[in-house]
Amino acid sequence: MLLKHSNKRFVTLLAIALLAPLVAIAGEAAFTSPAIAQVAAESSAPTAAVHEVHRVTITNRLTYVPPTITVNVGDVVEWTNKDIYLHSVTAADHKSFDSGNIYPKRSWRYKAVKKGTYDYFCTPHPDMKGKLIVR
Repeated sequence: MLLKHSNKRFVTLLAIALLAPLVAIAGEAAFTSPAIAQVAAESSAPTAAVHEVHRVTITNRLTYVPPTITVNVGDVVEWTNKDIYLHSVTAADHKSFDSGNIYPKRSWRYKAVKKGTYDYFCTPHPDMKGKLIVR
């Protein structure tokens, strides 16, 4: 009886192993209704606005590089801490954004959602300052 049960399990596992690549090739649209496939196709179509990721480096000289960055609404800004100390990206108004601590070799991302000019600083090092301009 044990041998019979093991054979069934083996056959099931073998069938899954053989069918998995076919399912991946067929894609999920093959398993949905045409209406759902159409909605999926429309939602994955490119939009008119292309959003970018802009990068700011936090260096070991207690600076943001570049110190001023201009982005569009919807763009993402990523601050990467390349220093040995922790830093933050905190809006001067203490409301618009605050990264909290960004540890060495870590990053923090912010999606620009509202037009304006935002001065920011590092909480542990208040003399570190930067400016984010959102158009």
